[in-house]
Amino acid sequence: MINRDIKIGLLEYGYRIDKNSMATIEEIIEYAVEADKLGFSRFWLGEHHGPLTTTAFTNPDLLIGIIAGMTDQIKVGSAGSTIIIHDAYPVVTNYKLMNNMFYDRIDLGLAKGSGLVETKKVVKMDRDLNSRKSFRQDFDDKLKLIYDLLYNEKKNLEENEVVIPPYGGKAPEMWYLSTSYRNVETAIKYGLNYSRSLFHSLPGEDDYKKEELLKFKQDFFEKHKVYPKVNIGISICMKNTMPEALKALEQLKAHYGQGENEGFKIFAVTIDSLYNMLLEYQDLYGVDEFIIHDLTDDPQQLLSNINAISDRFNLQKETIVN
Repeated sequence: MINRDIKIGLLEYGYRIDKNSMATIEEIIEYAVEADKLGFSRFWLGEHHGPLTTTAFTNPDLLIGIIAGMTDQIKVGSAGSTIIIHDAYPVVTNYKLMNNMFYDRIDLGLAKGSGLVETKKVVKMDRDLNSRKSFRQDFDDKLKLIYDLLYNEKKNLEENEVVIPPYGGKAPEMWYLSTSYRNVETAIKYGLNYSRSLFHSLPGEDDYKKEELLKFKQDFFEKHKVYPKVNIGISICMKNTMPEALKALEQLKAHYGQGENEGFKIFAVTIDSLYNMLLEYQDLYGVDEFIIHDLTDDPQQLLSNINAISDRFNLQKETIVN
């Protein structure tokens, strides 16, 4: 099988075992800077709200700006912003400004997750977000407002006296994050690119659904006259040999004690098995970009892994991220 120009991005949640949060921040920045040099397409940071004391960040917005300022080509963004617990206005002001400061390199990923279990005691909500109907409606309302503030500048200035600086500037690239293709109609409506997570997939959602993706792309094109960008997110534990990878994966599961219960799917891989897997997935899922979440806990191993991935997939052949 021939490698047909696979693009690879990285996802970082800021979890480390038995490590100071600020030390983890330094490691994340080093990881991103190296990924930029090695030709990776994106560096995404996932917003999350959990009770782990070694968590490096919850909302990654400040870190996104820092990383964008220390890199040159790689796209940097959220995966994704849990807009259910944020006001739309600061989200669009932050991401639009960053996207023009670091021209067209900022991604705004939108996630339906809320972190409610951890945040409901400190975040005041004006709706019963434990109600599924109310939760969906709140997300849809926030998404509609974010879109309106970014793409209806003239109307908002004239009718509402609202400006999102820089006026006339370029809006960030927006992504809808999901575990399936159930939400493609929303993506089509608002012109959102689509990222499908395999590591969060629920039972029955882990098949390829290539035909659904092809239909989504065509329907999107008919409305917007361009095709959407689509990628697949996978979670791995990568070591030099498969026995090492399997052992490290079991240690991670034992430490967090939640992977199986949450349906969190992690692949134990070596560079060879990852290479073969992504080439196979390229055909089965019909995508050319993958976002890799590497749970390997050793920072030097992480750097070694992305160097191996860059070499094997020839990522540095491209000097411009599309």
